[in-house]
Amino acid sequence: MQIWYYETSAINYLMKIPNFGTLATKNLQISKGRDWRISPTSIWEILLTTDSKQREIILEFCQHLFSRKLLPSPDDLIIGFIKSRMLLAEPRRSLDSTSELATTWAEMVDDKRKTFKYDKELFMKKSNFLRYFVKTIYSIVNDEEVILGPFTLHGNFDITLGYLVREAAKIDGNMQLNKEEMRFYKISLFYAIMILCSEVEMENHSTKMYWEKLEKKLTWERIEYIVYKIPTIIWRGPFVLMAYMTLSQTDQKYSRGLWFDCLHSVYITYVDSFFTNDKHFVKLREQIPDPRLQMKIMHMEEMEFTNHKGNWLA
Repeated sequence: MQIWYYETSAINYLMKIPNFGTLATKNLQISKGRDWRISPTSIWEILLTTDSKQREIILEFCQHLFSRKLLPSPDDLIIGFIKSRMLLAEPRRSLDSTSELATTWAEMVDDKRKTFKYDKELFMKKSNFLRYFVKTIYSIVNDEEVILGPFTLHGNFDITLGYLVREAAKIDGNMQLNKEEMRFYKISLFYAIMILCSEVEMENHSTKMYWEKLEKKLTWERIEYIVYKIPTIIWRGPFVLMAYMTLSQTDQKYSRGLWFDCLHSVYITYVDSFFTNDKHFVKLREQIPDPRLQMKIMHMEEMEFTNHKGNWLA
């Protein structure tokens, strides 16, 4: 079964198609060996919809159209990448999430009357991080030196991203980086610190378990581990895709949408096809050097939709 991923802008596009038959489409796609999926990132982004009525309409649409199986969270995929020794070609892995969120989603697809119940206070607290994120990523892209301080990372740590990238480059064969490469890898490291060390992602169970096993509770210990023990995570894998996604949006004012775009981009490596209605992903397709990843990115305006008569008695 092929896994086709629809990020949030693609979901919104499908909702605007007149007389779009969700259940009929779902059954047809399953018969063709295509499993249409969404992810925890999609759900958290939908839950940020301020209009509660519209939020429920989007969720109901997804309940009828998409698989009862959620993709793993970016957190799961990133930790899996590290555990697979950050190979250029990872072994095939299960793309079925086993999280509490995934269990709730499966129940919602099975019983359309159900909806999400979640800790709104914690949700908003994590969402407020996005203001800091937008400000900081703007500074990095504009080649300003960003100091990681105690307030930022909730730990007694005060050092620059540039210094950490240079240290990681020394560990990984004394790599010589030019100005543009330094900027790029500072972005990559920033995402690694935010997601792995500060646990700002909504779903971070795998990250917590990873650090518990290594007995590293403090933020500075985790940053030190990344830089000196697993520096490859800066040059290869999910955080590199997130850096490319960030630089594909330098022509506009950054918003919280960038954070979700970057999280969505992590899935490109793992799914068979990635559907979007966001022009930034077209720019991403032009920037990433791997043709295998380029071919997976499908913009909705490039697709042709046809009607099929179904035999409801079969």
